[in-house]
Amino acid sequence: MQDQFTQRRKEYMDAYSFVSDLDKGGTWLHQEFYRWVADTIGIGMSDLPVSLSELLKSKDKHLNDITLRLWDQRDFSVRQKAARAGMRAWSLSDTVSTLKAYAHREIERHKGIVQSEDTLLDVLRVAESKGITDLARRVRVELAKLGN
Repeated sequence: MQDQFTQRRKEYMDAYSFVSDLDKGGTWLHQEFYRWVADTIGIGMSDLPVSLSELLKSKDKHLNDITLRLWDQRDFSVRQKAARAGMRAWSLSDTVSTLKAYAHREIERHKGIVQSEDTLLDVLRVAESKGITDLARRVRVELAKLGN
């Protein structure tokens, strides 16, 4: 039997292969999956390797100007949180992706950035057609924030 992490990853990756704009929809799916992971395991600002002010100084959309070593150093504590949440299949890249997804959400909140309606509608179309109900629910929440 698959754990919830493995099952959810499979669902998101299935949807990823069907979105019409991989640059926008695919990126959103990747971020949303790891934001779900961050929420599920309880990631907070104190788990990030740098402060919000340092995140806001980043000039790279993938936060790659913050050295990978700093993200990697957080692996032990993040891996422990994931294990406590029942996520068995875990890698160093999962740690970095989870932390960066959380960091991106905090940057977006601070800057008031919202996702484009077209991207969200594309992902919703795929989620509904593939029967990925939790993903569809999360997309509907994001659309409601836009007033749709």
